[in-house]
Amino acid sequence: MQMTSGNFACTLATGAVAGAVLAIAISFAFPRMYRSQATIAVTNAQQPYAIDRILALAQQVLSRKSLGSIIQEKGLYPAESARMPVDDVINLMRRNIEIRSIPDSLNPPQAPAEIVVEFRYPNPVVAQKVTIALLSNFIEFNLRQALTNSSNDPSLFAGQRLQVNGRATLPLNPIGPNRIWIATFGLLAGLLTAVTLSFVTRRRSATA
Repeated sequence: MQMTSGNFACTLATGAVAGAVLAIAISFAFPRMYRSQATIAVTNAQQPYAIDRILALAQQVLSRKSLGSIIQEKGLYPAESARMPVDDVINLMRRNIEIRSIPDSLNPPQAPAEIVVEFRYPNPVVAQKVTIALLSNFIEFNLRQALTNSSNDPSLFAGQRLQVNGRATLPLNPIGPNRIWIATFGLLAGLLTAVTLSFVTRRRSATA
């Protein structure tokens, strides 16, 4: 009985260690990601048009032409660009961009007070540079839209202005992968596998 208990404990320990080591090894296949963030203040927003206009600007910022230009200019995703179609690389970039609005507490929900722009990339300096490029496109598209529409109805877009609040952040610490969490998951998975194998082995021995 002591020998059986000892073997069972050894199996559990081996499974836990093997699971944790395998999980950590797999985690190194994924690069560390850094997130740069910046905010744009929305001032003098005309409430009936504010949200719709922000959404329209975001679509322009995330357009194929806009992102393709940034990818080429900054040399983003070199390994992926060598083996993937251009549209897939652009979609990869889109998944690493987040644009969200923070509502104005005085006039919810029509008028956003700020727009948050984030970009995630394995290189923190590049992440910051791309965030700055996204901000520049946001401001540029806003000015273009204001000039285009002012000839038809000057009062429609004249009130809404965008102003960058400070500089895009330079991330110092990665946001992932969380190797502690991954190792813990691997340890638990290894334990579960060891218990299952031990149970199956004992049943087979009992019926033999």
